[in-house]
Amino acid sequence: MNTTEFGENRDKNNFEDMNEKVKKYRNVIRNKKNGYRHESEELPSLDMVESLTNYCIDNGKFEEAEDFCRLWTEYFPYSIEAWQKYSYIKLNVDKFEDALKAVDKALAINPSDIDSLLNKSLILENFNKPAEALDILEYILTLDENNEEAIFHKGICLQLLKKYDEASEIFNYLTTNEEFSKDAYQELAYINNILHNYNKSLVYYQKAIDLDPYDYNMWYNKGVIHNHLRQYYRAIDSYDMAIAIDTEFFAAWYNLGNAYASLGRLLDSIECFTKAQDIEKDNLDVLYNLGGLYGDIGDYKKAIRIFSKAVKLSDRNFQAYFGRGICYDSIGEYQKAIEDFDSAIKLKKNMPEIWHALADTQYNMSSLSNALKSYKKVVELDANNLEALHDYGFTLFQLNRHNEATNVFVDLIKISPDNANGYYSLAKIFALHGFDEAAAKHVARAINLNNKKDKSYVRDFTPMVFEIKEFIKLVEKFSTLY
Repeated sequence: MNTTEFGENRDKNNFEDMNEKVKKYRNVIRNKKNGYRHESEELPSLDMVESLTNYCIDNGKFEEAEDFCRLWTEYFPYSIEAWQKYSYIKLNVDKFEDALKAVDKALAINPSDIDSLLNKSLILENFNKPAEALDILEYILTLDENNEEAIFHKGICLQLLKKYDEASEIFNYLTTNEEFSKDAYQELAYINNILHNYNKSLVYYQKAIDLDPYDYNMWYNKGVIHNHLRQYYRAIDSYDMAIAIDTEFFAAWYNLGNAYASLGRLLDSIECFTKAQDIEKDNLDVLYNLGGLYGDIGDYKKAIRIFSKAVKLSDRNFQAYFGRGICYDSIGEYQKAIEDFDSAIKLKKNMPEIWHALADTQYNMSSLSNALKSYKKVVELDANNLEALHDYGFTLFQLNRHNEATNVFVDLIKISPDNANGYYSLAKIFALHGFDEAAAKHVARAINLNNKKDKSYVRDFTPMVFEIKEFIKLVEKFSTLY
């Protein structure tokens, strides 16, 4: 056996030995607590309790660490270290009030113990009480003005209090500190991100990466900033680096999928979201994205299966019903689409996009009266939705409610003077009522705004006007005015 193998086996044996001791002594402690400890069961010694506590903390076994550290405080109630450890354990299981009580026990023993004061400031910082934490840090700096950890966390508290200039000054000072330089650059990047100074943020993330090229979080954060700047290829490079370092980095796979989708590379995006799903199988956001992407590439049946899985996981989220409804509409299963849109509306009553999708499906089913009500609802919810306003007017037109349709199209043109569809639809109403000149004038304006109308208007207006050749001449005449 070579020395490497011997060392590995020894570490493995020590690990297994400590795990056995954790299990054994934890049972002894519990038996004592419940009042039926056997005489042969001896509580661990103080040294063993300290070792077990530290072992459990180092390995993230905070529930077990809590049992041993509690016993440590019983053995030695005036141990500052014991109460500090107990406070740290409580903080890591999100029991902030218990953590504060424990650190206050340590401070009762020595009110000027800097480690205990730092711990209390960290608890308050995590407890979203940065002003109180800052007071303690200021006190620490009166005891030790060069305490760099206190200086760093003072910057964090100032940042949380939105005093970004003061926080930045501290972090800039710490960039020359070997221990805190990387974290200082990271915080400077974060502050500039908040302030939308994205290019500055990138500079600071790169400085942090230069100090630690294998920090996957830094690469990920850099990718997020590139994404804000719509620099999708650079974002992809950063997310790829994060994934190369940690292949199971869910958020990086997720954001990589979004970046590819932003570039229209839908198959690459699907591949990324599929990998994200392998890591977190029942993540609803991943399912919504995958369902939407399969819908975008026309694989509606697969999209429906994915959205159906999302509904099964949670029937209280409108996105799955909405997405599935769009897919059902796309394959002509209109009744199922309406049922899904109705379910989505029950969960999200005032979302205009759902009402618009419902209206379109009702229109596709030739249920024009219901479609009209739904389009009207969209316009009520979003007065600036020009597409919905046109659809509302056009449905009135289809229902032969021409005066009302005219008013809608006139309103549409007032809101959006360059709206080709508004002019074109208004032209149809004029044509049907024999106002060929007004119709031709509006068709000419529509063609000027959207030359695709030039290829369709002859077909569309032939049944409406008295003489199509004369109408074409009128359109050509008015076209010279635009």
